[in-house]
Amino acid sequence: MTNRYPFYVEWSEEDQEYIATCSAFPGLSAFGKTEENALREAKTALAGFIETYKANNMALPEPSVYEGASGKFQLRLPKSLHRLAVRMAHLEGVSLNSYIADAVRSKVAGEQVGNRVVGEIRKLLSEPQATAASLRSGDKPITKRTKGSRDVRTKNTIFLAPHSSRRNNQR
Repeated sequence: MTNRYPFYVEWSEEDQEYIATCSAFPGLSAFGKTEENALREAKTALAGFIETYKANNMALPEPSVYEGASGKFQLRLPKSLHRLAVRMAHLEGVSLNSYIADAVRSKVAGEQVGNRVVGEIRKLLSEPQATAASLRSGDKPITKRTKGSRDVRTKNTIFLAPHSSRRNNQR
């Protein structure tokens, strides 16, 4: 039997490894230092999932088949949202199609950037000793550290979190 289940492989900043998943089998994920290693591990895990399904007389999910993207789709919106989108497109001097395509593009790109930023923040917060030079504004420290807390400095704001509560919120 040929495996026709698609995999999705992406980099995880938090784990510092690639993660491969298969949407047909929730819970299936595999890690690897390279995309190829993660995919190889995921295929091994998939074989185990299929074996378990068969051993328990469970129906296997249908593999999804990629049919390509035509660039066209129908979208249903509440009338009030449609009206607002038409108005905003008119105010920007673009077609409704262009306005909605830009909105989708912004959402997709924004989440990708957001995931990278969150990963970097988690990485910084997980380091036991952050250098004051990278976390301060100007030449003078903004605040003094207190025992049992860690300060993260931004240009105008300081966030203090006790080590114990910071660890509880990492995952």
